Amino acid sequence: LHAGNVNIGLERNTAKAWTWEAGWNLIGNPYASSLNFTQVLADNAGDLAEGYAQVYDPNKAGGAGYVQVATIAPGQGFFVLAASDGATLNLSTTQQTHGGSFLKAGDFANMLRLRMSKGENFDETTLILQSGSGIGHDFWDATKMFSFDLAIPQLYNMTDDSRPLAIGAMETLSNVMLGMRIPAEGQYTISLGETAGSLSGQPIILTDLLLQTDHQLSEGAYSFFAAPGDPAQRFEIKLGTLGIEDQKINPISGYASAEGLRLFNLPEDASISIYDLSGRVLWT
Repeated sequence: LHAGNVNIGLERNTAKAWTWEAGWNLIGNPYASSLNFTQVLADNAGDLAEGYAQVYDPNKAGGAGYVQVATIAPGQGFFVLAASDGATLNLSTTQQTHGGSFLKAGDFANMLRLRMSKGENFDETTLILQSGSGIGHDFWDATKMFSFDLAIPQLYNMTDDSRPLAIGAMETLSNVMLGMRIPAEGQYTISLGETAGSLSGQPIILTDLLLQTDHQLSEGAYSFFAAPGDPAQRFEIKLGTLGIEDQKINPISGYASAEGLRLFNLPEDASISIYDLSGRVLWT
């Protein structure tokens, strides 16, 4: 542990197989007290390509995964993305703060959070409105770093060049592509979580590009069937209001297995018939 200032050289030269690009550096808090990462950012303007420290949390709600933190505990390891090869991360005693555990970042003035769930497991992605942020990757975005637990579903938003993001910043919310990783076949839901500022109370439309249907998340969660190998880029999110002609219920979905046929989202008065390829009725 250190008592004085610490200067850490950063690298950005070789991309690793597990990440989007070169530049990720694993740093440890060298102090006996916590670090205020907001102050770290202020003292290292231009040296970092993203304004977030990422920490792997095996006890994260919904399942193990990375979180973006504002406070870094003593000795805690965290990832930062260097803006250039040879940049320096300057840590100082003025950045120290009280508190023994890391705190998640997330105090955004204008934001919404989306959740994809299956049973007790879930993952979230966040969209924020930020003046000056473009449709490509920039300082206000947080790259999606995926869980090592392959049983946890993964949800992320994407830049215009398909870079996966845990936090996506933009000036306006318009047709943002969502991506997903599906660990097992079954029924999943996407729901609207926390909202703040100008995005609070707004009609949020989820478009299922596979089934060509729109759903207003601000009125309830969307349920769908998915399996490993399904298209990752299946959904888009946008602001809007569905007219009467656009209103659609969740589509019927299902799958066959050794246990039989399972169907979801059936109306109470539904009548089901199964045909073979010749048109012969097998079951009704």
